[in-house]
Amino acid sequence: MDFNTFIQMVKDALEERLGGTASVGIHRAMKNNGIVEERIAITRKGCKAAPLVDLQPYFQQYQSGQGFDECISNILEGCRSCGKDMESLQEAAQGMRDWENVKGSVFPFLLSRERNRELLGSVAYEEYLDLAICFYIRFPHHDGIAKIKYGYLQMWGISLGTLMAQALENMGHDGYGVIPLGQLVGEMAGEPPMEVDGGFPMAVLSNKGKMYGAAGMLDTGVLDSYAKAVGGDLYILPSSLHEVILLPALGGYVAEQLKAMVSDINSECVPTEDCLSDSVYYYSCSDKTVKLVA
Repeated sequence: MDFNTFIQMVKDALEERLGGTASVGIHRAMKNNGIVEERIAITRKGCKAAPLVDLQPYFQQYQSGQGFDECISNILEGCRSCGKDMESLQEAAQGMRDWENVKGSVFPFLLSRERNRELLGSVAYEEYLDLAICFYIRFPHHDGIAKIKYGYLQMWGISLGTLMAQALENMGHDGYGVIPLGQLVGEMAGEPPMEVDGGFPMAVLSNKGKMYGAAGMLDTGVLDSYAKAVGGDLYILPSSLHEVILLPALGGYVAEQLKAMVSDINSECVPTEDCLSDSVYYYSCSDKTVKLVA
């Protein structure tokens, strides 16, 4: 059985199991880098919102030998779990209609323009080198986020420039900082700082929550402080959507070789949805700008 057949069977089985007490819908969600996620929505009568449950994990369970009826029961339980916070989520969604309510929760994130052509047809963005600066709302009492679509700007009565200025301002409160790579690897392993950079100081730039932290390369203040600390310009290597690696240019690296390294790591180690770019960027201390160099 392929995934599309499984989706339709799940929809039919849920409708039969629920017996008309709720409507069942299938939603196609466009994720980062061209990934499409099929989700099931069960909308109870009298509710304006419904939890969306990703069906891919349940399909994998079914392929591994789990009975179909058990899959349906698990999907229903997943919908119930997601639905527990529906009242507060509906309140948050209602609050999204007012710019004054949401402007403090707006943040930027970076995506590859080439890999996100379809997604960029609907979300608000501004071009940046070969990337796109996009925006999202981070809900203060939930783990979820909402990408900001063009329609939101009209609803709020603001311009793209206003959105950009507010998102960049909010970045200053989002805990962006630079951590030496050896220290980070040591912390992850529960060990003292490790030697992982061959003698040249490499560091990771991200935000406190490690979520869409690659946007830190927009903050030339942070870049400049680190560049001065290590004595010169920086190569910026996109590790994922959530962080970038800073590499002092004084090491005599060749940009094309770094590009090949980034491409290899992206293809072998980074989940497709989290990949930012195969490109290499360069921060110049003299003019305080980031450039695309490979």
